Amino acid sequence: MQAGFLCVETGLTRSKNNINVAAKNLVDFFVGTLIFYLVGYGIMFGKTYDGLFGTNFFAPHFNNLLDHAFFFFQLMFATAAITIISGAIAERVKFNAYMFIALVVSALIYPVYGHWVWATTESGIPVGWLGQMGFVDFAGGTVVHSIGGWVALALLIIIGPRTGRFGKDGSVNNIEGANLPLASLGILLLLFGWFGFNSGSLYTLNNQVMVIAINTILGAGGGLIAVVLLNVISQETISVYNIFNGILVGLVAITPSAHVSSHGAAIFIGFVGGILMLKSTQLLNRFKIDDAVGAIPVHLIGGIWGTLAVGLFGNPELLGTGLGLFEQTAVQLVGIFMAALWGFFPAYVIFSIGNSLFPLRVTAHEEEIGLNVAEHGASTELISFLSLLDYQVRSGDTSMRAPVEPFTEVGQIAERYNGVMERLDDKNTQLSTVLSNAPLALFSADIFGTITLIEGKFFNQLNINTNESLYQIFKNDEGSKKNFLHIFEGQHRDWVTELANRHVYFRCQPIKDETGRVTGLTGVASDITQQRESDIDREKYIDMLSTSAQISEQITTILDSAELIETILPLLKKKYNLYHAAVLIVDEEAQTLKFAFGSDERSRMLSEKREFISLNHPSSLIARAARRKRIVVANDVTLEPNYLPHPVLIETKSELAIPLMIQNQLIGILDIQESEVDRFSDSDVNLFASVSRQIAVAINNAQLFEKFQESEANLKNALSRAVASDKAKDEFLARVSHELRTPLGVILGYAEMIQDEVYGDVSEEQSERLDDIIHSSSHLTELVNQLLDSAKYESGKIEPIYKSFNIHDLAKTVHQQMDALAKKKELNLVLKIGENMPDFVHSDSTLIKQMMINLIGNAVKFTESGTVQLDLHRRGENKFSIIVKDTGVGIPAAYQDKIFEPFHQVDGSKTREHSGTGLGLAITKRMAEILGGGIGLVSIDGQGSQFTISLPIGDVQPSAEREPLVRNKQILQKAKKEPVI
Repeated sequence: MQAGFLCVETGLTRSKNNINVAAKNLVDFFVGTLIFYLVGYGIMFGKTYDGLFGTNFFAPHFNNLLDHAFFFFQLMFATAAITIISGAIAERVKFNAYMFIALVVSALIYPVYGHWVWATTESGIPVGWLGQMGFVDFAGGTVVHSIGGWVALALLIIIGPRTGRFGKDGSVNNIEGANLPLASLGILLLLFGWFGFNSGSLYTLNNQVMVIAINTILGAGGGLIAVVLLNVISQETISVYNIFNGILVGLVAITPSAHVSSHGAAIFIGFVGGILMLKSTQLLNRFKIDDAVGAIPVHLIGGIWGTLAVGLFGNPELLGTGLGLFEQTAVQLVGIFMAALWGFFPAYVIFSIGNSLFPLRVTAHEEEIGLNVAEHGASTELISFLSLLDYQVRSGDTSMRAPVEPFTEVGQIAERYNGVMERLDDKNTQLSTVLSNAPLALFSADIFGTITLIEGKFFNQLNINTNESLYQIFKNDEGSKKNFLHIFEGQHRDWVTELANRHVYFRCQPIKDETGRVTGLTGVASDITQQRESDIDREKYIDMLSTSAQISEQITTILDSAELIETILPLLKKKYNLYHAAVLIVDEEAQTLKFAFGSDERSRMLSEKREFISLNHPSSLIARAARRKRIVVANDVTLEPNYLPHPVLIETKSELAIPLMIQNQLIGILDIQESEVDRFSDSDVNLFASVSRQIAVAINNAQLFEKFQESEANLKNALSRAVASDKAKDEFLARVSHELRTPLGVILGYAEMIQDEVYGDVSEEQSERLDDIIHSSSHLTELVNQLLDSAKYESGKIEPIYKSFNIHDLAKTVHQQMDALAKKKELNLVLKIGENMPDFVHSDSTLIKQMMINLIGNAVKFTESGTVQLDLHRRGENKFSIIVKDTGVGIPAAYQDKIFEPFHQVDGSKTREHSGTGLGLAITKRMAEILGGGIGLVSIDGQGSQFTISLPIGDVQPSAEREPLVRNKQILQKAKKEPVI
């Protein structure tokens, strides 16, 4: 067991502390052995004092082999309890302090509680007060593991977490172990030792030994499975640490009841232990309790749960306490509570007092360098390498090289580090060379402003050296002195100042120590004199560009070409202090350039007089620029051949003519004239060329907008005519409706009254003629109604009226209404409603009813024999279908794509026999679309057709009140009594 604990704890802690952890594991074993032999064994197994502690067997001498074996066996338990504490508080407790902890636990805390539970007479009768109550802890789930866990918890609260384990924002930073394979070996060693602990606690060799061994490993498996499953469910990476602790907590949890649990119970106990381990780990992190190896979740929580499981799952016959389930569980709870009371509070008081007298925890520096060096002076290659790095950080000396130990990982790292440092030295040499020739200086100063370091020739050129005071150098520069004061207050500063008739740019920042205190400053000084002088010219140019941008911003908002030019030219004249500026627009037909607008009164006269320049004018600079589509510059117009000054612009000395181009298309000329010679430099030409491109785009946009406005006006006139035409059409259709339907109604009404012999007897021949009249009138009425309905739907004047209604009742009404029509042709009209079809839908019942009637009527027309079927089915969560299928003539494939188009009919004998407007299906399709659905067709020529309407069910809100169903018979009776007029 001790070997297993040593491997686990050294593997799960950092390399800089692993020697210290191993040493503590070795020493606490032997210290615990001596103290338990001298004191602890007597307190735990000596003659009882009122069931509280033993009074003899101190430094015992045994006379037989069994007594020796019993002592040795119990000694292993005692040292295991101490070692549990070692793992929890690892990496921060002094070695001597840990020896004190081991002494207190092995001499007092562990043996006293052990006496309460395990002390017996020679015949095996319990004498400890918990044992007498019937408390059972077979192999130390509470006596060893929980007691060790409670003491560890008290110590963790006293000494606090490792440095860096928890962030100030509450974040948890994982500290990785140095050797996980070694920790894995430790788990296997502990498992082997656990077989000895659990099976050996029977103190005899019988068939139950193997049952205990099997329960032990099953408990470990249950803990492992719980951890893996929870990681998979939460989609987290399966942590190796959790695997280790899942196995261990399963072993701890089964320990108290390994002799009385079934195999299934052993797995369940381990499984629950794994869950509790993960949850308690999260709880420790929440309260910022840093358990280095997870000893609290494994040993304390696992021990508590395993001890409670004795009462919940233990076989009463094997327990032999004579207690029932509830009584045994209650006794187990008492034992758990007393372990908490005795394990935590005395430890917290004793070690708190000890911590106040001599600190248990190492210093921050000792923790940083590692306890291997701080406690034992035991260095490793890695520690030596890290020490070198630490020295270089503190001293700034990069000349030292790391010792290289061949054939080791650290040696390989050191070798490559030395190579990096060599390259760094080369770079530093290059940097020094660059700085020595560059017009800048790197410098630093202490807190008093004294220069401590200078790199670069610039300060040397100004006769500034180290040990000089910045305040003295800048004694007449109040701005620079204030900046230095701000830097020493912890701020960064950038500024430009004059020094020895030079413009100097300073960029400085404070130097701070580990505590954040400012100890000096560092910075760079650059000679920017030449740059500053060029900046003056650049600022002038930027100002001109800014002016150009302002002009661009204003002209892009104007969409009237005349207003645009009137705005541009005064701006140009004012911003650039021009003598004259004008825009001339090209007239391709007349081959001229017309003055559009000028920048002053003189040039406006040219526009008002409608003056123009011929594109072929031989001496005009403007015409030349237009012909060539290139910029023409004359910095002295008197040198231009045949140049003729304009009588209005007699002071012109320089002229610049710039073509206004859009995609290589000339739209005009920007003409700029000045009253001085050599006015236009290359930068001026480039600037005005840039402005001209913006002007060209703006003028083009304005012209396009004017054309657009003209087109828009034409479109508005056309739209007004179309609206008037549509209104005339509606009026025409309404008039046709009135003029046709009224006489048709009268004809139909009188024909039916005559046929019903209201005016006297009717012969068989007369009756046949009346049938023809009624049939034709009805057909004509239907055609008129469809024509009017089509117009309504196409114009969008139909607005559906949504409400919740019973779709079943509606379908039955349509079936009843259309059944008579089907029976006249000896057809069978069938209604089928799917089981999944809801009773209510939220839609327009009138439109749905009309669609059903249209499709059924259409099917009856084109079916000579067989069946017409109306089906209702639910489709998905919020859709339903209305299906009408027949055994009629079908629709040829060539016509199926056009069947829903208005006025379209299938060309064939049957369709001609039942002629119509071809609007019924188009109207039905439009109705379905208005209701948010659609219609589809499947048809086989000569075999029949199937129309499917798909509609949304909608947000159904069924009402107790339903619309009364109007029977066809009532309608017919009313029609007969009240003829249409």
